[in-house]
Amino acid sequence: MARPVVGNPFDNQLPSVAPTATPVDTFVRGVEKRSTLSSLADTLSRFSQKSAPILQRLETEAAEREILEGQRLYQENRIAMGDAVRTGVIEEGASPYLRKGYRISQMNTLAARYATELEAKLINEKLYTNGDPEDLEANISKFQKEFLENNGLNDFADSELAEHFGLSAAKTEEAMRASWTSKHIEWQKEENYRAFEEEVATYVTSIIKPDMTDEEENSAKAQLSTWLEEQAKLRRVDGQENKRVADSIVSGILFAATQNKDPEVLDLLLSTKLGTDVIGKSVENMEKVYNTKVTIARLLEADATKEREELKRENDALAGEVSATVFASVHSSQFDQAFVNTEIARLTATQDLKLANEARVLMNYVNTVNERVNKALFTPDLFAEADSMMATQPDRAAAMEAALTFVKQNDLGRPDLEKLMTNWTQYYAPDGNQFGLKFNVTSSDEGAVLADMKKSILGSEYAADYELPNKQKAYMIVRFDFIDRLETFVEEYQKANQVDEVPARVLRRQVYILQNDLMTKYYEDGFVTENQSIREIGEGFPQVQPPTTN
Repeated sequence: MARPVVGNPFDNQLPSVAPTATPVDTFVRGVEKRSTLSSLADTLSRFSQKSAPILQRLETEAAEREILEGQRLYQENRIAMGDAVRTGVIEEGASPYLRKGYRISQMNTLAARYATELEAKLINEKLYTNGDPEDLEANISKFQKEFLENNGLNDFADSELAEHFGLSAAKTEEAMRASWTSKHIEWQKEENYRAFEEEVATYVTSIIKPDMTDEEENSAKAQLSTWLEEQAKLRRVDGQENKRVADSIVSGILFAATQNKDPEVLDLLLSTKLGTDVIGKSVENMEKVYNTKVTIARLLEADATKEREELKRENDALAGEVSATVFASVHSSQFDQAFVNTEIARLTATQDLKLANEARVLMNYVNTVNERVNKALFTPDLFAEADSMMATQPDRAAAMEAALTFVKQNDLGRPDLEKLMTNWTQYYAPDGNQFGLKFNVTSSDEGAVLADMKKSILGSEYAADYELPNKQKAYMIVRFDFIDRLETFVEEYQKANQVDEVPARVLRRQVYILQNDLMTKYYEDGFVTENQSIREIGEGFPQVQPPTTN
């Protein structure tokens, strides 16, 4: 088929229209004239770039084949060595594979310990509180060095350490760095709120003083409220949580109020506004305020109790001093009524009711002593009765009144009164005697044992034979022997050990030894009046001498 002929588009057109293309020269690529050696160098360079990866790949494949071959031979040799161990050709302890496994186990164990102890060091020494990474690295390096030295890791080959310990240790250290970072960030966050709480407490404590007038205190509270509101705004700008900031303010104010023991400081919570309302009106904060007020009330009560106890100790010391002085004066040959009156006046000057009563009893005692003369003998039976009565007196005033009553009822004299009070002070004073022993209270071991022996010997106070003279005398002998032997033991123990107090355990053991010994002797013959053991105990006891007539 003949090819169609396309006509010239410019035929039969306007004379002014004609083809615009003009013939040009044909483009020919330029050729740089270079030497033969230069061209060869370029060719070799291009060949090297293409052949280097190929050669490297071939070397890698050859190395892998060698490694695989080595592993195959290692496993075959290991299996053969295991067969030799099982058949007894080689001792199990001589197998190099087992010896190597032992060393690997050691290093794996040490690697696990390294991880545990390094993490413990981070927590126990609170390394995360220091934000300097260089300080952390120094701690890790120091710990690693000490761990290697202390656990014998320097005895292993470097290749063993690198394979079985180093990789694990490196992972542990990297994990510690990540843990340190997270813990430090969390610690810093909490520390920001704690520091603000401490700042609030310090400001409140330093500005509000206990000795301020009402006007000064109101002015200080207004100043603090303004400062607290401004601080809350600044921390909101820094991105801190509003609730945490408010909690820090509340905690700081509560702490300051507790430290000052001043519940009025808590009024700050009702005058400081955070947001749209005052900070102290929430249910949570109202409960905190209530609990703090209760705590402050308890602290104030404890202070008051401490002051009362201190005052009581001072009053007791004064009463003891005055009583001793009055006793010494009354029972001496140089009695001075004016001096005694002056001493007793020291008690009434305190305006304390108990000391005023002590003064009254002392004055009554002085007057009675000056009037008393012996009209009857102070017989052993009568002394046993008086001693039993004096043992129940709880304090000095009661003891003096009881002694005065007993002396008057039995027509006794001044020496007898002095003897009763001396015995009470020595054996029954609730504050203890010179050795710290308390025989008149059951809260002490010696007092409890004495009360138990009394019950065993005398029986029920409602029994018909409770008041029998032989029972009363037996108990008096047992009691005095118990007291004398225990005081002797304490005195000797203090001197031998150069101490002021006998340990409670040692004292308790001696108390029960004495109780067992005395009660065994008491029950030996089964009857008090014929009891030879009790009579032997009483042989060394000073007998009550008949009183002399003044």
